[in-house]
Amino acid sequence: MISENLVINFQYVPYIVLLFISVIIVLHFFLFRPVLRILDERKKRLHTLKEDSSSMRERAHNLQQRRDKELEMEQKHALSDFGVRKKEIEQHFEHGYSLELEKLQNEHRKYDIELEKKKREVQDELDLEVKKLAALVIKRLFSEKSSSKDSHGEEVWHRQS
Repeated sequence: MISENLVINFQYVPYIVLLFISVIIVLHFFLFRPVLRILDERKKRLHTLKEDSSSMRERAHNLQQRRDKELEMEQKHALSDFGVRKKEIEQHFEHGYSLELEKLQNEHRKYDIELEKKKREVQDELDLEVKKLAALVIKRLFSEKSSSKDSHGEEVWHRQS
């Protein structure tokens, strides 16, 4: 019963093939090409963001190393000053100058306070740089996109200029 209705009329086959080819060409120019272009742009943006992220990570690592070196230098300086003063105090202490020992202990506390202050300053500087770098990444991520809705209520993403 169904086979009786399914008769192929071969005179329309060239028209059907021509129609199919024209639909493919139209789809290529108005659908496939723009979608591929959007995908390529997205891939380039992601690559750029990955590069920025790795450079920011490297910069943060360098800041951390610099902070560690500065702290090490401050510690060495404080210890060398403390050692020199300690030797002086020991010489004076042998002669009955216990007051110098108290001065040394006060200076040692002062150096500890200064060292802690330097540590906080360097850590605050590092934290500020990390926050700036994070804000830059977030700004770049969200500044290139904004959302809106099309006529069907679907979310569509547009690039902001």
